Amino acid sequence: MSEILEFLHTVPDERSYWKIKHGLWDIILFIFFARLCGAEYWEDIEDFGKVYEVSLSDVLRLENGIPSYDTMQRFATLDADVLVTVP
Repeated sequence: MSEILEFLHTVPDERSYWKIKHGLWDIILFIFFARLCGAEYWEDIEDFGKVYEVSLSDVLRLENGIPSYDTMQRFATLDADVLVTVP
């Protein structure tokens, strides 16, 4: 898991720093975990986070809690090539 986290920290986060409430790596991993568990829609992913927030906080920072579904939905436009490129 530490290798995955180290890799995710290398993914460029091009958001304006003053708008950031949730780390990019937290959002990516959170969506990944939710999808692995069968969550299909953004609202389902948010609900998954609310149910498993305590467990997820063992791996993710979640400094501002679970991101809302509309926050996560904005990351649907993230260039997937960034996540498959080996540094």
